[in-house]
Amino acid sequence: MTASLLDLDAATLGARVAGGEVTPLAAVDAALAAMRERKLGRDGLNAVLHEDAAAARRDAGQVASFLATGRHAERRVPLAGVPIAVKD
Repeated sequence: MTASLLDLDAATLGARVAGGEVTPLAAVDAALAAMRERKLGRDGLNAVLHEDAAAARRDAGQVASFLATGRHAERRVPLAGVPIAVKD
């Protein structure tokens, strides 16, 4: 399932998370695994300077809790649960 998650564009992944087909944690774990496999961190390409997997997983849990309330249906939150990397 990881390869297929990484092939999705952000809008499609967001829709699948909102629809319950994919959990936010699964999306985060797929992104973290891809970073490590591609050696994007300091031990490789040095494209990712800081990885906080614990915070990413914690945030995924918070998104999952939010989605479980059903409030996302009344608010437009299309990218809830979609992992991102922030460029400095």
